This record gives sequence, structure tokens and C-alpha cells, in this order.
Amino acid sequence: MTRFVRISLIVCVVGLLSTALIPVALAERPVAASGTLCWMAPSDSFEVTKAADGNVFISATEVDEYTGTFRGTGNGVFVLVVHPEGFATGRGQEFVTGTVMGKSGTWEIRWTGNTRNDLGNWWFEWIIVGGTGDLANLRGQGVGSGPGPAGLDQWGCADYSAVVTFAPG
Repeated sequence: MTRFVRISLIVCVVGLLSTALIPVALAERPVAASGTLCWMAPSDSFEVTKAADGNVFISATEVDEYTGTFRGTGNGVFVLVVHPEGFATGRGQEFVTGTVMGKSGTWEIRWTGNTRNDLGNWWFEWIIVGGTGDLANLRGQGVGSGPGPAGLDQWGCADYSAVVTFAPG
């Protein structure tokens, strides 16, 4: 192999490696996030969709307010299952408009949660799957817990903690 061919090969390999590593270098480091999420489910949005084996399946909408690292308001949909043993499980999706770490836009959250056998206290985990505006590359995951609403048409709150980052574009 001639010297020219070796140098050309090295230049090509370095070029390919640098192109592959640029997105990694541009990604921001994960940042801790925390705050409070408050939500309310209007009673006129609750619909019992099914009852089976003592379980009651409900679909509904919710209104959300975030403070802390996340600041904004949102709307979501969820499915709740109330089990005959007295606890509930749920999963949902919400779209929030606001700011995260000084950047504005909308972000999408998907969550799952349960009351852990205590209808007055919710525990949930969630992921941020995307966004718009300055938050188009926002990603993250977190957990939360708190008493939640005492009933329909009432606000309830929970504290959240998360790790977020802005993925390369």
C-alpha cells in the first residue's frame, strides 16, 4: 500500500468517525428537574367504558399545571381502572405548553401510575417523547407521587423529579 493510499484511508476513517460522533458531542448533558404537577379531571369528561370481573374501566380528560423546572399548562387523556380491591391504575398522554429550562414550546408526556392500594395517594412514572418549538428535542423521564385530587372537579397535586436533556436535532 502506497503512502498516499494509507494517508487517504486515514483521512476517510477520521472523517467518518467525526461525522458519527458530532451528534453525541452536541447533545447536552442530562439535567435534574423537579417541581409540582397539579391536575383536575372534570366530571363531565368521565365515561365508564367497561366493567369486568369487578374492575371498572374509565376514560377521561384532565387539565394540568406544572411549576418548577417545567412551567406550563396542558391537557391530557387517560384510562383509569378501579380494581375491586380498592386501588386504581392508570395510563395517559398529555400535551403541555410552557417552558423548560428557559426554552419555550410544547412537550408530550406519556405516563403510567397507580394508587398502591390507597385511593388518596398516586404514584406515577412518565417519559417525555417529543415536543415542538424550542422543545422539539426535549427528552426525559421521571417519577412523581402525591395525594392527587380528592374527587372529580377538584385539583390535586404531586411532586415530580426527573432527568431531562435536549437530544441532538
